[in-house]
Amino acid sequence: MTDGCDRPGEIPALLHAMWSKKPKLRQQAYDALMSHLVHQGSRYDASAAAVPFLIDVVADPEAPDRYAACQVLRAVAIGDQEYWLTERPDVAAVRHEVARKAALSREELERERAAWVAAAPDEQVRRDRELTSIYNDVETDREAERWNMEAYDAVRAGVPAYVSALESDHPGTRLYASHLLAWFPEERDAVVPALIRVICDDDQAVVAATACVAAGLCGAPGDTALIEALSTRRSASENRAERWAAVIGLAEVTRQPDGGVPSGASFVDLTEPQRAAVRALENSAEWDGDAMFSMLLGKYNLPGEHAAMRRWIRS
Repeated sequence: MTDGCDRPGEIPALLHAMWSKKPKLRQQAYDALMSHLVHQGSRYDASAAAVPFLIDVVADPEAPDRYAACQVLRAVAIGDQEYWLTERPDVAAVRHEVARKAALSREELERERAAWVAAAPDEQVRRDRELTSIYNDVETDREAERWNMEAYDAVRAGVPAYVSALESDHPGTRLYASHLLAWFPEERDAVVPALIRVICDDDQAVVAATACVAAGLCGAPGDTALIEALSTRRSASENRAERWAAVIGLAEVTRQPDGGVPSGASFVDLTEPQRAAVRALENSAEWDGDAMFSMLLGKYNLPGEHAAMRRWIRS
């Protein structure tokens, strides 16, 4: 695979154009960088090398379009956002697997792929895996996995710059820095406290809402400080985006393996993080005529009517 450029030297020229005094030229540079560094969720061998130059933009309070650099960095780090949201990859495990495969011969890689096809749980999955085996080369796939991991780790190295960008006067920079920070759970000790400050203090609803979801995605289950911030600062907001974002964040950090409250459980049977989440739901303004809200509560074995929820909490 090539580095994604149509002409040699194009990426350096685009990185230079990020600092142009002409807004249109800067926007064209970012659009081109997005397509050159990421393609259909996969990164190129040049992606990681370009990352430090993008981090420099985010790190400089005087740089133009810091939000655009954050957007490109997010794409370089994770590629397909939908995949990360649904599959929730264990980054440390992926990194270990990339290192393990680096030492394997082609024959060993092909044997592993054949075993993977044979282990399919049903016939349809087996056929899908066979097609993957036919059309995808094991060594090319290994290289792509390595490039993806190298790109992710290169972007991860800029976490201190993204945390600092949360102090920007520009709402767009704070928003996209919050979004970018969502994808680095290994850095949660630095990331989550910074996002909590945004959740508690930011006067822009869309920025606060983004921080709520981002903190939920990278926060540790049961993080009491995060649960407190989500429960008390945004879940009862008049702004629907803030309310829903707070509930999504709470759902992430109070997530349980079985996905719901056990049948017959009382409020006092819940863990403290679960009780905090339920109290936040009780205070939510979403009860007012929102049938979907009640239906979703029912899926988690919680009372679907406001009065019933209050009785259950106080019983």
